[in-house]
Amino acid sequence: MKTEIDRLKITLTSNGYPPHIIKRGIREGGIITKRILQQPQQKTVKTVFFVLPYYGQETFIFSQRIKKICRKLLPHLTLNFAFRKHSTIKSVFLSLQKGQDPEKRMKKLVYKINCKNCDKHYFSETGRTRSKRMTDHKRAIRNNDESSKLAKHVYANNHTVDIDKVETMSLETSWRRRIIKESLYTHNSAEKAFNDTKHQLRVFG
Repeated sequence: MKTEIDRLKITLTSNGYPPHIIKRGIREGGIITKRILQQPQQKTVKTVFFVLPYYGQETFIFSQRIKKICRKLLPHLTLNFAFRKHSTIKSVFLSLQKGQDPEKRMKKLVYKINCKNCDKHYFSETGRTRSKRMTDHKRAIRNNDESSKLAKHVYANNHTVDIDKVETMSLETSWRRRIIKESLYTHNSAEKAFNDTKHQLRVFG
């Protein structure tokens, strides 16, 4: 350190600096250096989390390599990895086999069935799956069930209703709300619906 200071004095003197300025500058520089060395070195390390799809041991090896590179290039950054399972063809087919396809999850809804031969349609609600309810309608039409509005329309007019293209109007878990929504759809259809209005609201007049 003394050698460096002596060299600095010679350089400054040869460049015309007054001795008292050189002395004061070296003294103040020493004080500043001492303060810096006495201060505790604080390192702020930021932690970042990543989620990766898990494909086996290769995923773990990949994450370790990324960590190693990060430590070299970004020492102030710490990477943490979490792994999650990804969907596979097997899991998709397994869920279908267990009856988890979207169609079988379609239940507790208000639906609409159109007539193929006129502009009339049928609104109703069900708490069961849509496919099971359509099976009931097909059976009622096949048996000419007198209690079925669909069957009455089919046989009275020699028409065909499009049950295979049923429209889901609304999903609703509450039975009372399904009834109200069904009644609203029926009322707003301008008398083109051939089902009964189950819930009379004041707004209907």
